[in-house]
Amino acid sequence: MGLLAQEQMLERLLLVDDDACNIRMMQAGLDGNGYEFLIATNGADTLRLANEQQPALILLDIMMPDLDGFEVLRRLRAHSRTREIPVIFVTGCLLQADEARGLELGAADYIRKPLSFPILRARVSHQLELVRQRRVLRSLSTLDGLTGIANRRRFDEYLNEQWTYAIRTAQAISLIMCDIDFFKHYNDYYGHLEGDECLKAVAGFLQARLTRQTDLVARWGGEEFCCLMPATGENGATGVAEALRHGVLKLAIPHAQSELTERVTASFGVATIVPRPKTEAVMLIEAADAALYRSKALGRNRVTAYSDLAADPPCAPVAE
Repeated sequence: MGLLAQEQMLERLLLVDDDACNIRMMQAGLDGNGYEFLIATNGADTLRLANEQQPALILLDIMMPDLDGFEVLRRLRAHSRTREIPVIFVTGCLLQADEARGLELGAADYIRKPLSFPILRARVSHQLELVRQRRVLRSLSTLDGLTGIANRRRFDEYLNEQWTYAIRTAQAISLIMCDIDFFKHYNDYYGHLEGDECLKAVAGFLQARLTRQTDLVARWGGEEFCCLMPATGENGATGVAEALRHGVLKLAIPHAQSELTERVTASFGVATIVPRPKTEAVMLIEAADAALYRSKALGRNRVTAYSDLAADPPCAPVAE
């Protein structure tokens, strides 16, 4: 999802207070500012909603009957999915020692009761602006600087996320590895600037072709790309890889030094695994890489599935 799309989404706020009247007051003060509200009246529900719904900001009462605000914040900060959600404490009684304790635990700010609507809106707006800035920085840190698609760091993060999810759901996950054929010859003949344009064109095509929100296209490194496809079996992934192979050829990028054709082509390797507990995601990478190597060894500009390797005869080493 692009940065513009993220900015257009309604910001989700989690309002927490054991007094329904106080929640209505917070809603009244913030209503009309484009927010989506989640409501909790106790600590347990706060932790559950924060984990499930990932709000942009939590406004948290300190004094609650089950878990007080300090304990809720401590638990939020202890969990990887919620530790970065900013929390504003909303309280009617604030001693210096309590304020210091909250800040030490990681509170972003305090708002005193009775609520002042201008102060409420200003402090919420300030925290959300910081959230948006962090999103932009995080997004930039996970994009490949040349092609604009996901980089290796983002791929590794997403693979681990989807691998864990696939273990829980017993679903297949597929990986397509792609390598531009004879790219060194291309760079040597046309120059590195044209080589960069070639990489951007192929990356843009791959990104445009994989349209499911759950799919991820990333630059693996150099002239290699990868396409992660959760909840996808081998037949589906192989079909996509074949469509990608034809699509790269149809880009009709001239390649006078190719040993196959006068256009840029690419080789593909496909691997599919249904993860099991205690298996590691690197298995999927290794399998897709082995299938890609076989495609290159068999002459390039083709798709090989890892399941086909046992039936293929040994091949000579690949010339880069």
